Amino acid sequence: VEVKKGDYMAIGGKNIIASGQNRLEVMKALLDHLFENDEKELLTIIVGDDRDDEEVKVIEQYVNDNSDF
Repeated sequence: VEVKKGDYMAIGGKNIIASGQNRLEVMKALLDHLFENDEKELLTIIVGDDRDDEEVKVIEQYVNDNSDF
């Protein structure tokens, strides 16, 4: 995965899973990677003070639509 200056980067384990300029798309790529793991039991998403509430809603819906959490 190529990471350019200013990119968002998704890391899973010791690997870079995705990078890009679109924060939502990078986050979805990371979630897809995590959903492939059959041993999942818990998902915690931490958001900061500078969060975009609409993006948080999109990610919540993406998790609900694409996983059994």
